[in-house]
Amino acid sequence: MSKPAIRIDTIPVHELEAFADRARNEKGVVPITPRRARSHAANPNAVPDEIALLVAYDGDCCIGFLGIMAGVIRAGGESQRMHWFSSWYVDPDQATSGAGTMLLMRAIGLKYDLAVTGTSPEADDMYRAMRFKEIGPLEYEEVFMDMLDPLGFPFFAVGKWLEKRGKSAKIPYAIADVLRPFLQPLLKRIVYALTTPAMPSNVVGRVAQSFENDSQATTEARFERNAATVNWMLAHPWFAENEDDAVSGYYFGDVRPIFRYIATSLEREGVEIGNAVVLASRKSGRTTVKLLDYSFKNDEDSPVLVRHVLEVASRYKADRILLPAAFKQALRQQTVFGRITFSRTRTYFCRPKKKNSTLSPLLDQVKLQLTDGDCAFS
Repeated sequence: MSKPAIRIDTIPVHELEAFADRARNEKGVVPITPRRARSHAANPNAVPDEIALLVAYDGDCCIGFLGIMAGVIRAGGESQRMHWFSSWYVDPDQATSGAGTMLLMRAIGLKYDLAVTGTSPEADDMYRAMRFKEIGPLEYEEVFMDMLDPLGFPFFAVGKWLEKRGKSAKIPYAIADVLRPFLQPLLKRIVYALTTPAMPSNVVGRVAQSFENDSQATTEARFERNAATVNWMLAHPWFAENEDDAVSGYYFGDVRPIFRYIATSLEREGVEIGNAVVLASRKSGRTTVKLLDYSFKNDEDSPVLVRHVLEVASRYKADRILLPAAFKQALRQQTVFGRITFSRTRTYFCRPKKKNSTLSPLLDQVKLQLTDGDCAFS
C-alpha cells in the first residue's frame, strides 16, 4: 500500500482557538498554542473567515505549519490590508518530504499580499526561489553588551566575521556563550551603574496601560502599526512568564523567563511630550530590550527617548539594546554605549498577490520599521 500523500489543512481566524485546543493533544508537532490562537483571533486587522494558519499532515500526524498574520500597509493617507508570515516550521525528520514547499505554495495560492522578515538564511533561499521580492534592508542600531566580556568576545567577533562571509558561526558563538557567565554579568552591572544617563530633572515617565497616539505618524508608504494594533499587542503577548501557563511541544516556545511590554507616557513639567512601548525579553540566557512603537511631538526630544530606553535596559540588565536607525546619533552621543553600538540590517521579502495589488506599486517606496511583521511580538 502506498504512503498517504501529505495534506495541507487551512484554519480560518474564527476557528483558531478551537483548533489550538484540539491540536495540543494530537500527534506530531504543535502548530499553534492557545495563547497565540487567542491573540491572532483578537487581531483588529483580521477578518474572521480569512486563513490564519496552514497545517501539514502526514496521515494524522502534524509535521509542519505556516502562520499568517493580518496587517496593514499605509500610503497616500489610506490604509490597506496585507498579511505577514508569523511562523514557518517543518519537523526536521520531514525535511525531505516537500511539506515546507507545499505550505509556502498554498500560502501564495491564498492570493494575499504577503511579506515576511526576521528570517533564516535557509528560508531566504526558499523565498527567492518562490519569486518573493527582496526589499530593504532595514537599518537599525544594536548595543552589544557582549563586548564587555573579555573572555568570550574574541569568539563572538570571530562569529560575526564568519557570518559576514556566509559561513557558519555556531562553534565560536557556542564558545562565547559558555564563557559569558564568568565576567560579563559583573562588568555589565558596573557599566549600567556608572554610565546610564539620568533623565532630565524636569521629565518623568508614567506607566501607561495603553498606547494613545498613532506611532511615527507620516505620509510615507510604510507597514502601519496604529494605536489599535499596538494596544492589541499589549493585551495579547505571545509568551507567558509562568511555566504553569506554557504549552510544551511548540517549536517557537510558549514561555520566557522575561517577556513584558513597558508602555510609558513621558512628561515634561506635567505636559506629555511623547509615549513609547519598550519590550524586555529573555531567551536562551540573553536579555534583549527593544524600542518598539513611539510617538513624539518634537524630534528634538529624541535624546530623552534614548535615555528612557537605556534606563529600561539598565533595570533589566539587558545584553542587547535595539533602537531604530533614526536614533543613531542620539545613542552614540552616550559615550560608553556609543562605543559598543553597531549598525545592523534586516532583509524583507514580499510577494504581491498580483501586479496591480495594493502592495505591488509600493515595494520600492515603503519605509521599513524596526517592528514590522511579527518581530514586536517575539
